[in-house]
This record gives sequence, C-alpha cells and structure tokens, in this order.
Amino acid sequence: MPSPSLEIRPRPSADSPVRSFLDEFWATTQENWLNPRQRIVAGVAGVEVCPSVYDRAGTVHITDIVASRPGEGQGTTALQQILVLADKHGVSLDLIARSYVKERLTSRQLRDWYSRHGFQTKNGNARDGYCMVRCST
Repeated sequence: MPSPSLEIRPRPSADSPVRSFLDEFWATTQENWLNPRQRIVAGVAGVEVCPSVYDRAGTVHITDIVASRPGEGQGTTALQQILVLADKHGVSLDLIARSYVKERLTSRQLRDWYSRHGFQTKNGNARDGYCMVRCST
C-alpha cells in the first residue's frame, strides 16, 4: 500500500479564485516529466506555481520559470500566459526573483525582467532575491 503524500502547501477552497486559476493552469499545460512539480507552459518553459504562503489569500506564488532555450523569449511567452490567466481569475501573483544558475540572468536582471511585466519590488537584495508582487488588473 503506497504511503500518503505529505501536503505542505495550503489547499484553497473549491470556490476560490486561486483554486480556479490552479485548475485552469493544470488543465491548459502539460506535465514536465523532468520535474513533476513543474508544468510546461505554452509548450516552451517549465513553470511551478502554488497558492501563496508569503502574502495573503487570493495570491498565487510563482516558484520557478525555466526556459529550455534561454534568451529566445520562452520565459516571456510563459509569463505572459500566466499573467492572462491571473487577470482572468482575479488573482495576484508573488515571487522571489533570485538567480540560481550563473549562466542565466542575475537576480537584478530577473527583478528588472519581472518589473517590465508589472511586478513591483517589495523588498530584497541581489544575494537573497527580491520579493515581488503583481496585483490583478
């Protein structure tokens, strides 16, 4: 008999905007067989999202966006799809803009990239990352 999985993230109620966002996100994306926590968005980038535990109800946390071919606009394409979905369901988005790979964007470059897409920096620094939020439009 398989052991039950440990759920450490909050489960939004069935009628919440966050739950509606997550349901549509999972229905319109594909499984990433390399990382089961991620979904493939727009056929080009691995994205992980979950209900936010950092801020408030009605917010989805973007944990990760990973383009398979950096520098070709895949991350932007995936983020734009997430922004459309967030606005459709009236949810805010939060994240920590932090670089984990030296060959990719720095934390400051990530902060600037997210800022161009409507995110505002709440606090942070280049070493630990920048806490950012985008309210629903």
